[in-house]
Order: sequence, then C-alpha cells, then structure tokens
Amino acid sequence: RDIGVTGVQTCALPILPKSYINIKNTRPLLNTIYNITKENHKLYSIEHIVPKSFIKNKKLSSDLHNLMLYPCNVNMHRSNYKYISDFKLYDKSYILDHNGNKIDYKKPMNHLDIFIKTNERHLFLPREQYRGEIARACMYFLTTYPKYQDTIFDNVLDPFTLLTWHHEYPVQHHEREKNIAVNELQKNKNVYVSYPELLVLDMQLILDKDLSIFKKYKY
Repeated sequence: RDIGVTGVQTCALPILPKSYINIKNTRPLLNTIYNITKENHKLYSIEHIVPKSFIKNKKLSSDLHNLMLYPCNVNMHRSNYKYISDFKLYDKSYILDHNGNKIDYKKPMNHLDIFIKTNERHLFLPREQYRGEIARACMYFLTTYPKYQDTIFDNVLDPFTLLTWHHEYPVQHHEREKNIAVNELQKNKNVYVSYPELLVLDMQLILDKDLSIFKKYKY
C-alpha cells in the first residue's frame, strides 16, 4: 500500500508518473476500458476531467488518470465548466440527453440519464454514471500535483461534492481495470481507486475538518 505522510498533508503518498504517454496513442486502450466498439468509436472523445485550460504544464495534461471517454457532444458542451451536484435549471440552462443532444423539458426528468449545462454561470451537471470517477480523478490530480488544489476546488469540483460523489458512486469495475492498465504504462496508480477509504482521510487533512460523518461507511 502506498502510504506515507507528505508535504501536502495526505495519508496516501502521491507517486508521479514515470512517463507521460502521448494522448493519441492511448485511444485504443481507453476504447477497451470503456467498452467502445468500432461501430461507435467516433461517437466518443477523450475528456480531460481537470480541463487542459487549467493545466499550465502540458506534460501533465497527458496523465492518463485524468482522462476518460465522453460522448463527443457532451465533451464539447462541458468545455471547462465547473462540475456541480444539484439539479437546478436556470434561465440559460440546456438539458442534454445521454449523447449530449439538447432536449426539451416536457416532464420530470430522470436524473440518471441527463446532463445540464448553464453557460452564463459556467456550470455543468454530469450524469450519475460519471460522478464517482470524476471525483476520484480530481482527488488524484490535486494530491499528485498539489499546486492545482485550489484551482480544482474553485473551478472544477468543490471538496464536499467530491466527497459525496466518492461515497455515493463507489469505484466501478472499469476504474479498477483502468488503474491497472495505466499503472503498467505510467508506473503509478490512483490510490483512491485502489484504496477508496484513503480519500476521506486525506480530505480531512487537506480541509482540516472533522469528517466523521463518513466514519461508518463500508467501503
């Protein structure tokens, strides 16, 4: 287990990638992890969970733990907007279906199947299936590259949404498979996928708050 105490006050000892792979060369790997077939290959594109526009070092934008496959239209709509958790429609909001196509608000929505984009406020509500993975990727990035901590909390995902999503949407099978595959290439893991119980411990140190509400959670 990668455990230690570091200058960024975490229980998990962040390990930098030993190499950064060209993103273009990772698409076959991501297709396999996300079960994308040849028939629908063009419907998906690579999404930077922590947006490239916030990452000053171009090398870090190739970190595979920060990449996922999104439907192309969703990727375009999300841009670099901040992820939010509350279902709220503003006057300039758009409702998007699971492929990122705009749909009309005609009846109560199934929150599982939609995204909400609000341009004026730069906010984006993702589908539930992506929320846990987003949370753990953000936590990985801010502990591995601690100078981005404030940027992530302020502009990508606030810490309490991150905590909630991590617990409400537990680690999925494809995240474990992705973690193994990325480790083979980069020689580092997202420890919050390998050891999900570490996330709340680290967040408690980072925020300097008592997060005992999560104490009895069964990982």
